[in-house]
Amino acid sequence: MSARFKKALEGLDHRNWQLFEEVAAKFVADEFPTLRTLADPAGDGARDGIRQSPAEYPTIAVQYSVTERTSAKIRDTARTLNAKHEEITDLIYLTPRDVPTAVRDAETAHLRKHHKLHLDIRDAS
Repeated sequence: MSARFKKALEGLDHRNWQLFEEVAAKFVADEFPTLRTLADPAGDGARDGIRQSPAEYPTIAVQYSVTERTSAKIRDTARTLNAKHEEITDLIYLTPRDVPTAVRDAETAHLRKHHKLHLDIRDAS
């Protein structure tokens, strides 16, 4: 990653959420061509995006987040998904922040145990 792009990502905060969501959605578009963005400041039920396939009901949710409170955001998202979207089995969390391995491991274990969700964190690295 270029130093300029990394610096731009580091400067993102809550005021830039929409810009980050646009960049992040494009970043995973090749991997998830059926990704449909749902992000809405009025509320999206913790699903900024879902992998939509005509053959099946969406089971993958994508959360884009610029917050520095990674653990709290992931757990809030998991609770909302469990309450409103029981069909979701996988959460992809995209952030411009660096997520330490210890946080990544703790959140992955927590979501698996308490929310029956598989967590895939995509951070600045």
